[in-house]
Amino acid sequence: MSREILSSIRKRNDLKGSLLLSAIELAHRADSFSGIVRISYSYLANKNHMSVRQTIRHINKLIDLGIISCQRFCQHGRKCLVNLYQFKIVWQRPKPEQTSSSAKMAENLPYPQNTREKYGTTEGEERGKRMVLSWIDPDSFVAKLIRGEG
Repeated sequence: MSREILSSIRKRNDLKGSLLLSAIELAHRADSFSGIVRISYSYLANKNHMSVRQTIRHINKLIDLGIISCQRFCQHGRKCLVNLYQFKIVWQRPKPEQTSSSAKMAENLPYPQNTREKYGTTEGEERGKRMVLSWIDPDSFVAKLIRGEG
């Protein structure tokens, strides 16, 4: 999702109603650096709760207004497949983050020894084992595995 493209679209006064909603849906799916969206008419129509024909009209209107450009991909002798749209309006492109430090990346990952948060307490784990064992036959292979006998 590109917040920058969305804010540029919302500043335009020539987009109103469902045409604005179609442009916003395209912007939600756009790459924030290149402004490229790959989406089919039918998918966009389902997302906007409108017909495919109305979606095609909206796309053509957005092309006429100079908001997007379109490249259509069709199979020979068949209907169109996925279309590629690129936003032509001006937006503030985000600066790429510097990921040169692996320490910064490690700060975002959970600490591997802290399994209590993920699995709960050992009492809760034992309670869970007892509950599962009550559901199955005590002489079964699974019950022996849970008890640590297999």
